[in-house]
Amino acid sequence: MNADVTEVLAALKRVQTFIDKHAAALDNLAACGTRHELDAAVTALEQHSVGQAAAERMGLAATVTIRVARNKLRLNHMAPIANLAAAHLRDVPELGALKMPDGKIPSLQLVAVAGAMGKAAAPYAKTFIDAGLRTDFLDRLDRAANALVGTIDNRDALIGAGTGATRGLKEAASIGRKQLSAISSMIVPLISDAPALYAEWRAMKRIGSRRGQKRPRVEAVASPVVDTVRVTEQDGATEDSVVRTATTDTGSQAKALVPPPAILSIVNARSLLDRILAETRVHRSA
Repeated sequence: MNADVTEVLAALKRVQTFIDKHAAALDNLAACGTRHELDAAVTALEQHSVGQAAAERMGLAATVTIRVARNKLRLNHMAPIANLAAAHLRDVPELGALKMPDGKIPSLQLVAVAGAMGKAAAPYAKTFIDAGLRTDFLDRLDRAANALVGTIDNRDALIGAGTGATRGLKEAASIGRKQLSAISSMIVPLISDAPALYAEWRAMKRIGSRRGQKRPRVEAVASPVVDTVRVTEQDGATEDSVVRTATTDTGSQAKALVPPPAILSIVNARSLLDRILAETRVHRSA
């Protein structure tokens, strides 16, 4: 059961609790047909969820059972026939049909190869029995092949059951949403004059979180133009040059040469002091 269906089921069960808890305020809405249909949707969701989970878990077990049946067929029945044929029937034309197949072939193909091996070995049954196989080795081969087919059929049936349960969950969830919308249209007029009860109802009927709502987008605020001072020493003199670190009038972003923090603090303080002194001298001369 995926998250969406789980949230629908949880919301419907909360609605059931709300209606039962406030039956008096809701004019016995619990007895109406819409409530019964909502209850039926809850029951269907619970049943299909159990069926889906059971099919998934039993499907895993069926996969292991298939692997065990494959190994029994190959190692306990087909391998002895192939090994004895290679040792005692090297010159017979059926030898190709008595060889072991590739271990990775699909299970149904393995069953078909086992059947072909049994038919090829039948004319030489006495040779195999004299070599040490049981007198009913061919019957045992057929039973092992049929057992593998049975495990495959069981696995496929579980896959079908799981698919049906998944489809049933989707349909029941869709019905539940519609019934929730219908019953909400009946409840809201009855509790519109009770703010606390109305707020409780809104919380109870909410399906999951408010997904689909976008978080408010924080727009980047352009920083004002800041002047940073880069100091170079040339023959003992100090040369100041301005580096822009904000967006220019043309919209392009200029690169800033950012010195280490300690140097930046010293340089900025020195530059500020020089500018203040320069401005003071200008004012005095004026």
